[in-house]
Amino acid sequence: MLSLIIPSYNEKEKLVETIYSFIDQTELISELIVVIDNDQDTSTESDLKKTFGSRINLKVHTQKNSGRAVARNKGAELASGDLLLFLDNDMLCEKDCIAKHIDFHKKNKDCILTGNGFRNPAAAKKDFDHYLIALEKKAIQKMKSGIWISFHDFSMTACNLSMPKQVFDSLGGFDTHLKDSEDLDFGIRALNKKIPIFYDREVIAWHNDFEGILKFISRHNQYTEGKKTLLQLHPEYEKFMPHLSTQKNGMLKITLLRILKRTICPLAIHGGAFFSMLPKRTRFFLYRLTISAHSTINA
Repeated sequence: MLSLIIPSYNEKEKLVETIYSFIDQTELISELIVVIDNDQDTSTESDLKKTFGSRINLKVHTQKNSGRAVARNKGAELASGDLLLFLDNDMLCEKDCIAKHIDFHKKNKDCILTGNGFRNPAAAKKDFDHYLIALEKKAIQKMKSGIWISFHDFSMTACNLSMPKQVFDSLGGFDTHLKDSEDLDFGIRALNKKIPIFYDREVIAWHNDFEGILKFISRHNQYTEGKKTLLQLHPEYEKFMPHLSTQKNGMLKITLLRILKRTICPLAIHGGAFFSMLPKRTRFFLYRLTISAHSTINA
């Protein structure tokens, strides 16, 4: 029995799209558990039940905003299935996504499976969308699919993640002290307990969140701060995963980035006719420069 768990906060339209993306796979899903992490949301729970209540075994829990870790843990607590699948609320599942998760766990006992959670290149429309796809293409090339993850080639995300419930419980769930990087922490603790983690890029749930550069910068800074908090709680992690550490730039580079932030970077943020006429390589360089200039480590 598979329990599919989705935490959600203020993304009702995308959440509905996510559910529609796997609604034809309901014979493989024992229950869908949606945790609305916002008790000020007065309509999502009733709307979901009205739209999907007759099509899938649906549980909806609404709680005070407490963060993804708390929401995912609550979903696991409510789950009656022996296999848990976690999705973000802005994912679009390929038609065989659920089946591949189930098949993996039939063949591999007491393991964790993490699938592809990148954006769909075919859905990119705007110039910055294509920049994001280029970034993810580099990340995909570094991530070796079809292997057991180790500290040497570690990558972990909870956006498309499955495991037996007993494995989740044995790890104590996600650390609720973390508002970000809780999935990194979960994976590190799993490896320390010798629980195998497997990455398969063919288990696809595309992220449905092509965002503008300002939203991307905000998310990038949240992720950076999340890693800092993670290392403050667990400084020992840096010993075997030094890439988690965020190195602050020197004063000269920070000063230069601050100057560029006020002069050149607005071109990338606001776009416009002149920016669009620049060569692709130049535009992408300016995007990268702008993100770096707005990073909290250079503030």
